[in-house]
Amino acid sequence: MTGLPRPVLVGLFRRRYPGFFDRQLAIATVEPGLARNISAAAREAWHIMGCTGYARVDVRVDTECVPHVLEVNCNPDLSPAASFHRSAQAGGHCYESMVTRILEMALACA
Repeated sequence: MTGLPRPVLVGLFRRRYPGFFDRQLAIATVEPGLARNISAAAREAWHIMGCTGYARVDVRVDTECVPHVLEVNCNPDLSPAASFHRSAQAGGHCYESMVTRILEMALACA
């Protein structure tokens, strides 16, 4: 459905408590135009950093709805408890399909 907000982003928010971090998964619903701007910023950072295969691009949006890239992690943790997998889950991928997709892309480039 076009024109409707949709869940496109996954963020891992940390709140500091005495002695430990509490991790919470948040799925943000954003307007299609903002989603395109975030995607464009992430893709530009991907290309600037020379990424291949998979990577995680951390983006924050300011009060003016301008996305800002905070970090490009070219080798993010792929364990089932990691944020990369949680993002893949939000996109409809189970752990096995996420790993399979990464391997398929690698083989296609070999």
